[in-house]
Amino acid sequence: MCVRSQVAASDYIRAMVCGIPQPMRSQRLIAMLKGHFDDSGSDGERPPFVLAGYVLPIDRWAAFADDWQRELEREPRIKFFHMADAAYGDGPFLGIREEFRKCKVRDMLGVIQRHCPEGSITGSVGTTIEPSFNPSLSDR
Repeated sequence: MCVRSQVAASDYIRAMVCGIPQPMRSQRLIAMLKGHFDDSGSDGERPPFVLAGYVLPIDRWAAFADDWQRELEREPRIKFFHMADAAYGDGPFLGIREEFRKCKVRDMLGVIQRHCPEGSITGSVGTTIEPSFNPSLSDR
């Protein structure tokens, strides 16, 4: 029996549907959503809560996950991608020159474009979301 020392990114996607027969898997979509939460709406100009993500069938998520990981590992190598870090040279982009950060952003965007996921975005304004994250915000 062979044991792999590294798990492919697509293995995590497949694990989410373990035990679901192929005919049922092919009829399902998995939504991979990443949320970013902050108080950016406290100035009254922008919504304080935004949730955005992509939707793809399972097999296409698996391929996307592997391609995304390969791109992260290409030079300049980064552990994860966060657009604000790329723009300002923070986090995994600390010490990487601007022209290389821009190239990495372009390459990461290329992975998204090659897989053509369906995009989804939602937001909330005012007190509809603030108290659920920080009750003291409703005291303003």
